[in-house]
Amino acid sequence: MNLVSVDDIRTARTLLDRDPCPDPAETVTLLVAELHRRTDNPDYDMTRLALQTWAETLRDPVLHHRVGQLYVDTLERIGELAQRWRGHGYLPPD
Repeated sequence: MNLVSVDDIRTARTLLDRDPCPDPAETVTLLVAELHRRTDNPDYDMTRLALQTWAETLRDPVLHHRVGQLYVDTLERIGELAQRWRGHGYLPPD
């Protein structure tokens, strides 16, 4: 099972590579649009896939590690965006 797709990496890199970086409101708009693009599919229910993945992480140590690392990577990307927002004046310096 591949939880991180090329699209995931591309989306994160696109946000981080833009100069100037998108402001927080634009970032949320872009992420919500991407989420809708991925979940608005009549062939499958993403909520069921997410629930199944979560349940499997409770009993599969390899998957648990992979999902945990995805979570950490996501938080790191958010931190990078927050630093850039601070540098562009979108967030206060402290």
